[in-house]
Amino acid sequence: MGKVGETVGEIRLIAGEYIPAGWMRCDGQGVSRDDYLPLYSVIGGTYGEDGGIFFLPDLRGVVPVGVGSGPGLTARRLGERGGNTIAEIPVHGLPPHSHQVNVSNTVGTTSYINRNTKDGGTVLANMEAISGGWPAAYTSKVVAEGEDSLSLMRFSIETTGEGMWHNNIMPTAAMTYIICYAKMPE
Repeated sequence: MGKVGETVGEIRLIAGEYIPAGWMRCDGQGVSRDDYLPLYSVIGGTYGEDGGIFFLPDLRGVVPVGVGSGPGLTARRLGERGGNTIAEIPVHGLPPHSHQVNVSNTVGTTSYINRNTKDGGTVLANMEAISGGWPAAYTSKVVAEGEDSLSLMRFSIETTGEGMWHNNIMPTAAMTYIICYAKMPE
């Protein structure tokens, strides 16, 4: 790794496992303030400290974001963590949508009200699905006008889903974040 431009507290990505001299992984480890005083003077206890130990940023599995805020964005403080790797979408968070109701034909039997003699029951069926068919149903009235009414049962559509959480991670490529703790001599 070149020495030009290295700054204590600088964070870089590397594509391998080798950590160059003067750098450490950003893995949240605690290090001695006395042993890494130049780095402590830059980041202090921003990522936590305990007595003479301070902690490095932990960038494993997270995405860094800039501090402050832009127009319409949430303000972020140095060292603040946020977000979730999984999320549940509540019903009120879903966009308006509809569900399809599927109805299928079944074979059944029925009686009918003859429009002249009114001797029978009522019809609520797909006549083509009735065993043997009923040719008269296609050419004449089955129920005399104004002499019968039909009440349909109320139905509802059951909920779907299991309330499971969904992955909330954008596509990623894992690499190693490292932080400079000492500027190396050129």
